[in-house]
Formats: sequence, structure tokens, C-alpha cells
Amino acid sequence: MADFIHSKAIFEQLMNGQVINRHVLENNSELNSNPLFDEIIQFEDEYRRQYRMSGYQLEVNENYILLQNTGIEADSLKTDASMKVYVLLLLIAKYLNTRNYKTSKIEPMGSGLTHSDISLMEELPDIRETLDKADMKKSLLSHIKSTLVERNIMLEKVGSDAYVLSDAGNAFFQEIFAYFYDNV
Repeated sequence: MADFIHSKAIFEQLMNGQVINRHVLENNSELNSNPLFDEIIQFEDEYRRQYRMSGYQLEVNENYILLQNTGIEADSLKTDASMKVYVLLLLIAKYLNTRNYKTSKIEPMGSGLTHSDISLMEELPDIRETLDKADMKKSLLSHIKSTLVERNIMLEKVGSDAYVLSDAGNAFFQEIFAYFYDNV
């Protein structure tokens, strides 16, 4: 039977549009197993049934779990939220490439994307233009925090003002690379 405390925490995260990653970042460099992820995997059928009865579909992937709305408005909401995530990850990849950084910079053991990196990104003319076309007018830092960090796609390294990819963020990042390699 599912654990009540974990179930409540899972519900709050999923209903707030957050993903649940296989791992959590501790001590800014240590990846540990996420008890919420483990809880869902252990009682997957129970959790799938619970969310299906409420009009949602629990998407269980190898390294992360997210909730999809199965209602009529699901396609437009999914597209808008997903588009912003992919635009930001694509811009981060472009920045890393422009500065000749390896992707390991934004992996959990890397130094992370710092506030100064984000300021430098925002100064690049094509990045600002892309953000404007994607109707993302606020500062790049605020978009990274609200779209990537608050949804657990990127994780903040405590005390260093740096951001690294979570399990879900890495999967989405790899999906972008696979798309471009397949379509080049």
C-alpha cells in the first residue's frame, strides 16, 4: 500500500507541473535516489489508477515521472509548456556551443550554468530575438527559474547560484540533440 506522506508530496509536485526525477541532488554534487520516484515505481499501478480517475495520465519514464492532462485542453497546454522548456534548453545548448563549453558543465557534477553565464546568454542578440519570438519577454533568469528550476528540469546548486540538469532535463536535452542529429 502506498505511503500517505509520500503520496501527498507526489500529488503536490505533480499537480504543480513538476517532474519527479529518479535522483535528487544533495550536497551540490551527490546524486541520491529520490524516495518519491521509488514510491511511484513500487506502487505504479495504484498511482496510475489514482491519476487516471482524475483525468490525468501518469507518464513513467526510466529517469523521471510527469503528469499529462488527458482533457480537451491538454494539447495546447502541453505544447505551450513543452515549447518553453525546449526553447530554453536549446538556447542553453547554443550558449554552451558558442562558449566552447562541454555539456558536462550543466551535468550534476559540473559547475553549472551560473548567473553570469545567463547574463552573457541574454546579451547574445539571437538569443534575445528567439525569446521575444517565443513570447518570453521577462529576463532569461526568471524564465529559467520559473520554467526549468520550478519544474525540476534543472536543479539549483545551493549557495552557488548555479543550475544543472536533472534526470528529466538531461532526457529532454538528449531528445533535442537526437532530433537535430536525425534531421541534419
